[in-house]
Amino acid sequence: MSQKSGLMRTEQNRTDRTEQNNIVYLHFGTQGNSRLWNVSSWLSLARYIKSLGFEPVWSGSGSFDEELLKQIDPASEFQSAVGKYSIDELALKLREAEALVTVDTGIFHLAKLTETKTLVLLGGSSFERIAPCDFYSQRNMYFVASDFNCPNKKSASYHCQKNLLKNCPYNDGIVSDCMKGLSVEKVKSAVFDMLKQSK
Repeated sequence: MSQKSGLMRTEQNRTDRTEQNNIVYLHFGTQGNSRLWNVSSWLSLARYIKSLGFEPVWSGSGSFDEELLKQIDPASEFQSAVGKYSIDELALKLREAEALVTVDTGIFHLAKLTETKTLVLLGGSSFERIAPCDFYSQRNMYFVASDFNCPNKKSASYHCQKNLLKNCPYNDGIVSDCMKGLSVEKVKSAVFDMLKQSK
């Protein structure tokens, strides 16, 4: 396990993987805007991943994600798998994929089971509480945390709960300050560190 510039990863070789797949899924949707990342940052990240020689594909589910994607990639510059797969089909796609970049939501738990190389973007979720957890040990999990210093954070392991978000002064109803504090450059650096293991 290693940590550098706010990034922590746990790795395990996927010995059952028979072929390489150039796809990197970008999963942007989640319930609760404390975990949504800046809309303007996703397209910049996708273009960066493309420049590294990988194929970014949008991932999400439901009408909310479909509408959000129109803001993220209005010209449909990249392929979309939003709403196309059942949970079983998604698991197969993840197993075949090169990697996944996602906000803190259910798909990253699925990726843990498929042993897909995954970068999780953390805002209100505690880096100190999640990243070193035994639940993710011996897996291809990477984590990058926001630089926002939340005054509500009472300890290093503080984890923002959904019931607190309604009255959170740092939540504008669209993207919370904790996720605004996660810069696209920091995420690009974390993506590079993850994907360079593939080359």
